[in-house]
Amino acid sequence: MNQQREVIYNLRSFALEGGEELKGEAEKMLTAAVSRRVETTLASFETPEDWDLELLRQDLLMHYLLSVKAFGDERTRPAAVEDAQREAVDEALAAFHGKFTTLGDFASRLLSLVMLNVLDEKWKDHLYDLDQLRSAIGYRSWGQKDPLVEYKREAFSMFEDLMRDIQHTFTERFLKVQ
Repeated sequence: MNQQREVIYNLRSFALEGGEELKGEAEKMLTAAVSRRVETTLASFETPEDWDLELLRQDLLMHYLLSVKAFGDERTRPAAVEDAQREAVDEALAAFHGKFTTLGDFASRLLSLVMLNVLDEKWKDHLYDLDQLRSAIGYRSWGQKDPLVEYKREAFSMFEDLMRDIQHTFTERFLKVQ
């Protein structure tokens, strides 16, 4: 729990200080969220020949307002997923930097506000979920499992989900801000 708190509070301090560190962290979040979106969308198909690239384009447009013009047609190559991720990430980074240019002097302040809003909202939800887990973890002992070990395992899994959710929500909100 303390390690999770440190990670979130470090992100919050980046958001409060602003500057290039926050912009760099935002770019990492954006890259991770868009890459994961492409990977999960393409993973829902059994073979690369079955990929519905139009569905992927619509998904990226709906969630992040990204209009990726064309994905590579060489779907049989092992690096096809990475190529699609790279193309989507390049488009997302271009949109991110375009947003900074469009917003001018307010861009860094808006970046801080969006980041703080997302972090605070998701952290509060995570703390509530951990309280729910703590109250229900005792039932694991009935299944011959150590409640402390199970709590740590579940809490870590929930924290990983929290970080993915923060990345996705931040990317979605910042790219849609007007």
